Amino acid sequence: MRMWALARERPGGEPERQITLKIADYEAKGVGTLKKCLSNHANAVLGALTSQTQQQLAELLFRALAAQTFGKRDIRREVTLGHVLSLAARAPESAPALFDELSRIIGAFRAPDCNFIVTSQDRPELKQETLLDISHEALIRNWDTMERWVAAEAKSVELYRWLEQTARRWKDGNAALWDTPNLEFAMQWKQREHPSARWATRYGGDFLLAMEFLSKSLEQKAANDRQQEAKRLAKEQELRDEAERERLRATDERKRAEREKKLRKRERWYAIGLILLGAFAVLGISWRYFDLEVAKKRTAQRSHKFLKGAKEIGQSADPIKDAKELWNLAVALHIDNHNNRSRTARL
Repeated sequence: MRMWALARERPGGEPERQITLKIADYEAKGVGTLKKCLSNHANAVLGALTSQTQQQLAELLFRALAAQTFGKRDIRREVTLGHVLSLAARAPESAPALFDELSRIIGAFRAPDCNFIVTSQDRPELKQETLLDISHEALIRNWDTMERWVAAEAKSVELYRWLEQTARRWKDGNAALWDTPNLEFAMQWKQREHPSARWATRYGGDFLLAMEFLSKSLEQKAANDRQQEAKRLAKEQELRDEAERERLRATDERKRAEREKKLRKRERWYAIGLILLGAFAVLGISWRYFDLEVAKKRTAQRSHKFLKGAKEIGQSADPIKDAKELWNLAVALHIDNHNNRSRTARL
């Protein structure tokens, strides 16, 4: 519902002069406040576009038809349809289809009931040389969608000019290639805006230099990233090697501790064995001395018995029996003396 359409309404067939319109009437009919009616109308035309491609082309069209001065003042800018087409067509083969889409969009915005876009020709047929313009700056100021588009274009232009100026300084040896975060900002802008040499001619003349600067910056960043990655991998390998060395040292320490433990255990057993051997040796020697003393004592007893028997044999009632006993004692004494000499020699 437009203001003029609302004004043409004559309920009850009343003459037009009898109708008094108020702002509340526009709001009640969905026109919106007086300040918003232009924006609502333009958004309605934009919303009637049937595809996402047409929505994107409409944004490109109106961004080309307006500009923002250094003083943040929004101005109209007359361009040809061919210029807009060159901004939209990323490949030559897509130009015919895009021309038809742009023609439909322009037709919607220059329709008699809105007339937001005007052309240099009164004929409805559009050509690439047809000049396009916005009917009034009020559309830029009051259409909220176009206001966002113009602001986005101004921000894009600001970044591009910064990029181009830096590229010129780099070419003269007065600036370095970009890295984080400037390079990320520039690449996000490039992916979002898809700038072209034709677009850049409106804002500077070194688009190829600017793109070369970005390309070289990407190459340098990639080289730096590879170098940093190599350093990181080398550091990780160094840490792994150090960890492996520590593991081997710990393993060696553990094995050495186990060997020392086993050695100390063997040494303890050796010491115990030597102690036992010494004890047995002492016991053996002591036993030999004891055995020798016992043998000597037994020999002395036998000698005493032999001498006593020899003295008494003359008085014996059975001298033959006593003589045999003395003979046995003499043989035992002989054996005892021989054994005692052997024990004494072993000591």
